Amino acid sequence: MANLNGRIEQLISALPELKEAAGMSLTYLPGTGTVVEVGGHVLTTIPGKDFADALLAAWVGEHPLNEDLKRQLLGA
Repeated sequence: MANLNGRIEQLISALPELKEAAGMSLTYLPGTGTVVEVGGHVLTTIPGKDFADALLAAWVGEHPLNEDLKRQLLGA
């Protein structure tokens, strides 16, 4: 995880104070990286499939940050 620290900081610093209706999208594009959008505006692109994999695992992996959110994301 140490190799992700700089990219995690990139994500955190790119995010504005989010409002409920803003809508956030994180999209992994092979060869490009994770595109971060809020309210339809691209805020940053974070390189690396390893970052995208870690981000996905945080929500739907074996030990997600929130089990209820995992179930909702997976349509359970």
